[in-house]
Amino acid sequence: MKNKYWYIPLIIGLVISATGVALIIIGTTIYVPSMGSGGWFEASSMQSFCIVLGAFLTFAGTITGVSISFSLKNRSVFGEDQNKVGNPQNIALTEQIKRLFGIKDNKEEEIYCEYCDSRLQKGETKCPNCGAKVKKSK
Repeated sequence: MKNKYWYIPLIIGLVISATGVALIIIGTTIYVPSMGSGGWFEASSMQSFCIVLGAFLTFAGTITGVSISFSLKNRSVFGEDQNKVGNPQNIALTEQIKRLFGIKDNKEEEIYCEYCDSRLQKGETKCPNCGAKVKKSK
């Protein structure tokens, strides 16, 4: 099922971007007196602050809003099918993690090739994949 609230981060991102554009406009319209006048430095600093903050908010709002809403909207495409319990990729990854950390199931001990690490049938003494001698699981 697709997430029906994917548009909320998009709206928030667009509001942040609009705020950034407004700050850029305000920054460019701030009156800055001539350099020798009193208050010149403060006005110039405020103008620069508004423009830089506006540019940052515009960029951050657009990128964040679009990327989060896209990932939420397409979550079912990327996540649901691969998170199912019977997915062969998940089963293989789980088995590798169990062997890596020495986690044992209540099943019989499995046998693996010491060179190519392929699983072998019980009773085999030679790997059909690479021809090496068999070693019991780690």
